Amino acid sequence: MVPAKKTQAAKVPANRQLSVYKAALSQPFALAAQGARVPDMYSVATTTRHITRKLTLSSNASGECDLVVVPSAYVHAMSPRSSITGGDSWITLNGATLANAVVQTLPSALSSQLTNYRVVGYGVKIIGIASMTTNAGSITIATLPAEGYLNLTSSIGNQAANSNNAYHSVANTLTAYGVPNSSNVVAVASLPTLPNSVESSMVNISERPITVTPKVCSPSAFTFKNTSDIGPGFMLQNQTSAVSISVGNASYLSFGGHETVVIAATGCPVTTAMLDIEITYHLEGNPFISATAGSRVGSDSSSVLCDPVGFMDVLRDVSQIPTFKALAVGAGDSFYPGLGTLVGKLF
Repeated sequence: MVPAKKTQAAKVPANRQLSVYKAALSQPFALAAQGARVPDMYSVATTTRHITRKLTLSSNASGECDLVVVPSAYVHAMSPRSSITGGDSWITLNGATLANAVVQTLPSALSSQLTNYRVVGYGVKIIGIASMTTNAGSITIATLPAEGYLNLTSSIGNQAANSNNAYHSVANTLTAYGVPNSSNVVAVASLPTLPNSVESSMVNISERPITVTPKVCSPSAFTFKNTSDIGPGFMLQNQTSAVSISVGNASYLSFGGHETVVIAATGCPVTTAMLDIEITYHLEGNPFISATAGSRVGSDSSSVLCDPVGFMDVLRDVSQIPTFKALAVGAGDSFYPGLGTLVGKLF
């Protein structure tokens, strides 16, 4: 009797850590992505957190709405056209209101549980909610690498505010993200010039929601960000002076590592709720240790701190994900010496 031939579909992942990580990159809304960690050689005990937010975008008096989603546990998204229903107003350090919505999670909740964090993977789901009989208009969705900080010209960390704080503009921030813009709004017609974009009618997106899975685009995706600072350089938390900003390196303000997602719709019915946006983040971080029982988060890290064989298995299988091998070969050495050369030669 001839034994059955093994097929590729029957292959079992090298370990659960790898399969969960792959799910966080390719299926971020799936239950299989819960507990995702970056399978690198970081040997300190970590724990995982998952944040899911739902936003509603409403069109303005011109029938337009837009949103820029970034890979951050603090500032999830911003809308240059104030399209986020119930969003927080963007206010500069001198108290000037720019009336542009910014949505964020509660920093205090995260900083009391994790000393630092990194985004393992995240996803954006876009659902049309307007009535099919009035659902006119079109939507453009684009992704692009973003390395910029929030538009911040002064020093932070209990240092004096720079006078330029009074002139923070949405346009400068969009430029830092790499988003095409005209004055303080997203230039919708220019979004198709970005590396990845898709256009759809609003009717179609009501029938078929679109899920965007941003790619890893730089080594900074594997670095940890600070959770101690809770006030960026503009007033998210009703801060009216630089003195309110906590001491720290503010590394959490950097959005690099994963692609940014830009969503823009035009030709819609005016002042109408058009889109529901669901965002999910898979976070990994070091647990915060405190004598207060309510503030402790235990680590569920694997018992083996450094597993070279498992690490090689991870590299082999993850390098099969489209674009990941090219990224590892091109940029791997910059965040782990010899990694790019290893992936290029062995896998």
